[in-house]
Amino acid sequence: MSEQLFTPFSTYIQFAVMVSNATLKDGTSTVTGPLQEISGISKTLTCDTSVSRPRALIVWYIGTQDKQRSTSSTFSFNPQTTDHNKTVYCKAFNIQPENRAVVSYKSTLFVQERAKVKSFYIGKNESQTVATFEEHDVNIPLSCIGNGISAKELYIIFNGDIIARQSNTNKLEYNVQDITCTTGGIYICNALDNFGASTNKTVTLFVECSPRPVQQVLHNITSQVGKPVTLYFMVIAYPKPGPKGFS
Repeated sequence: MSEQLFTPFSTYIQFAVMVSNATLKDGTSTVTGPLQEISGISKTLTCDTSVSRPRALIVWYIGTQDKQRSTSSTFSFNPQTTDHNKTVYCKAFNIQPENRAVVSYKSTLFVQERAKVKSFYIGKNESQTVATFEEHDVNIPLSCIGNGISAKELYIIFNGDIIARQSNTNKLEYNVQDITCTTGGIYICNALDNFGASTNKTVTLFVECSPRPVQQVLHNITSQVGKPVTLYFMVIAYPKPGPKGFS
């Protein structure tokens, strides 16, 4: 006579649940309009989906380009000016075919450039960044132009000192009123944006002037008899004197 053996057995059956909706979010807010962004500033969006099984595959688009495919609900990107007026959105699907995926709201990107120095020039020609003047020429204009978005601050520096400054602007002008040997050199225009980053461009002014001492210093020096002595004579001039220019 055979014996019957019984062993405990249980099973847990999970049914597939199709993803039914996708919601585009910026932080905790549902996106229902355009997104105002700054070029180069990282942005993270979220695609919230309904409960589904298996987990939904989420595809992110900027314009018509497929930018990311994963089961992650977040998408980080750096908006560029080339993304301006393109739509950003997500779609999600699991057991349904991709062509029947649910699609989120399609938000239009409005991307602004960060404030920066577009050009810095001498006179009226925007391409003129190096110029030569005669000593005592007057009112030589320097123009610093931003990229169309107001900078938090534009300022012009010469020899380490700020000689002109203006806030919340995209244009700064400064006149070098009386050109002398000491006003020749490199001028720097710096733009500070609202995120603490800065950019700059330079112009160079050459001033035709005859040689003169950089600084006249009168004092006595004592030296031992028979010991060599070196004398220095520092001058400022343009063009630079050659070896025959000193005696």
